[in-house]
Amino acid sequence: MNLARFDTRTISEEGQWVDILDWDWETKIGFRIKILGPDSSVAAKIADDEEKQFQAKMASAYARGKKDVPEDEELSVDKAIAKAVKITIAWEAGEWEGKELPFNDENAKMLYTQCPHIRTQILSQYAARVNFTKAESSNSEPSSDNASRSTTRAKRAH
Repeated sequence: MNLARFDTRTISEEGQWVDILDWDWETKIGFRIKILGPDSSVAAKIADDEEKQFQAKMASAYARGKKDVPEDEELSVDKAIAKAVKITIAWEAGEWEGKELPFNDENAKMLYTQCPHIRTQILSQYAARVNFTKAESSNSEPSSDNASRSTTRAKRAH
């Protein structure tokens, strides 16, 4: 058994292209976004930050004599947008109202805020570890994939 097929760390760090789908959830619209995976160092930092925030809220609540879980002041949608921005490292063929939409954090935040349909696709792809494994051939040997292909598109240094 080739256990390399369970390696999600490599592609999580390299990133994976996601073809954005139209409203029918089948038709590719010609816009692709490259995201880091759930086992990337960026994802680990996101999880660490979320845990630290939770622990700080719990300590504060406990110090005030409350022993229940404090209510979250930040909306979950805001957290989802922030996570989507952090895991997005590139895109290609982006336009907004007929003008090129270059990749940067500001434009990513705008896109994920204005287009929940796209944000949902990105976070769904991110959540499934299987999307960050190497494809296998019929003989169970890892095959090459598109995830590591070089690109000249804008990328965030992470």
